Amino acid sequence: MHRLLLLLLAPVLLLLAPVALAAQAVPRADTPRPGSVRVTFDPTIEIWGERFFDGRRERLGAPLSGDTVRGTYVPLIARIEQDVRTAGALPGFVASLGKGLLALRHERRTTPVTAEFGVTSRLSLGVTVPIVRVFTRVDLNLDTTGANLGLNPLLTDPAGQEIYGTFFSQFDDVLSAMQLRIDNGEYGCPGTPQCDTAMEFLAEARDVRNALSRTVYGTGAGGGAPFLPRDSSDGGLAIETNIRRIQQQLVTTYNVPGFDNPFLLPTGPVEESAMHEVLENPTYGFGVQPFVTTPPWLRYFPGDVEVAARYRLVARPSYAATIGALVRLPTGHLDSPNDALDIATGDEQLDV
Repeated sequence: MHRLLLLLLAPVLLLLAPVALAAQAVPRADTPRPGSVRVTFDPTIEIWGERFFDGRRERLGAPLSGDTVRGTYVPLIARIEQDVRTAGALPGFVASLGKGLLALRHERRTTPVTAEFGVTSRLSLGVTVPIVRVFTRVDLNLDTTGANLGLNPLLTDPAGQEIYGTFFSQFDDVLSAMQLRIDNGEYGCPGTPQCDTAMEFLAEARDVRNALSRTVYGTGAGGGAPFLPRDSSDGGLAIETNIRRIQQQLVTTYNVPGFDNPFLLPTGPVEESAMHEVLENPTYGFGVQPFVTTPPWLRYFPGDVEVAARYRLVARPSYAATIGALVRLPTGHLDSPNDALDIATGDEQLDV
């Protein structure tokens, strides 16, 4: 009963008690006594699972989360989607990896340990060594129900490189042969409607060839080509139909034989376990580390060490004022371009 009464009256007693309560919401302005060393630490914890993107706040794992994982957030999928529309003459094709959930949680705990030595009653020198613990928790789930993209056969089929090499070599040969016939005046060239039709067909065939090449090999300017439409999807069927149409028209309309190979497409969806291969492959994937929870041996790092000097200008019983200079050394590290989920511990530059 007495404890309950004391708890109820505690706020009133604190307001009425004639005592001075000291508080500090800013760095200390006093300096250590001459010849003494003062050691302090001020740990901070940062936790975040969201980011600002395109003017709005969203979850960190949003690009691979949702009822359909598609090109809204992943430019590479958007490019594949556009190339399949061209290669298959299918303007409405929408690429999808299926239903996904990528849950991410970042945490950074910084414990700056400061040792400050009092040179005089007003001057001090100090060193701060931040100990940084970084941790990323990852959970990736991928449901391929309804997915129309599969893994690039170059990642799964040892014969894929040869098959694609033969396909594009044949395609290039017949396009060159038709261009040569146009240059030699065949198909009513130049200046006739028949010639215009032949030139339009040749331009369309080249667009299809280039779009197919980008879906297989990527753009060649960064960004691989890990995904292709499945052979049974609307995009895969449209590509096969369009290629057969071009092959038939080359032979029957323009008398240019020699191109009859089919285009190799994946048969199944991208399984969750295969995403690690997509992430790691430097040629046809993203060339980054897999999405995994931070292992114990990659959690502790030094931050940016600080060396400081302070001089106390004013010292009064109720207030103090100090001026100082600080040099921050680049002893921490930036986040790695090869790891999409790691966390920086410093800025890798000398700050004054």
